[in-house]
Amino acid sequence: MQSLEVPPLDYPDNAKVIELLEKRPTGIFPALDSQCKMPKATDLTFAAALHKAHKEQPHFSTLSMAHMRGVKLRDEECFVVRHYAADVCYGAAGFLEKNSDALSPEFEKKLRASSHPFVRQLVTGAAAKVSADGKGMTTSRGGPGSLTRRNAPGNMSFRRNSGEGAKGQQPQQTSVSAKLLKSHPSSSPSPSPSPHS
Repeated sequence: MQSLEVPPLDYPDNAKVIELLEKRPTGIFPALDSQCKMPKATDLTFAAALHKAHKEQPHFSTLSMAHMRGVKLRDEECFVVRHYAADVCYGAAGFLEKNSDALSPEFEKKLRASSHPFVRQLVTGAAAKVSADGKGMTTSRGGPGSLTRRNAPGNMSFRRNSGEGAKGQQPQQTSVSAKLLKSHPSSSPSPSPSPHS
């Protein structure tokens, strides 16, 4: 046998960064969910909440404290996470909108027009509510009976052509929708009757 000398590898411990991101109630992701539930929350109030909650956390920083160059944002518009490889500046703009679980009006219309009761119920169920600004359906996150992209049955999204569009076009299923239909046999597609029957 050969005697190879291999220096010991030192792997950084990411536990504190993961805690910063996920720990309830003050982690970045739980704080984002909390801000999305507040009626007057903005991207700036989200960043301010993070700055207040994590000012003593060694893996969190403001832009001015991180001394990053070339970033044209103010401290109140962003936050810095000190990952093991490097500091990363995250601009808070758009965080709340991207996390709101809003469906586009066109997609909501397709779901409501589905011939499958289960699919229609996803949109019209008790947890669904139309947003006040009319930009589509939003859902109550995490509450009992709520349906969001994160906690929908099987944690899946799906796509289906409801018959509009090109004549004779077959419904499209992604592998995700196939799993959804398998897990809910009552909503599986039934063969369409032949027009000559």
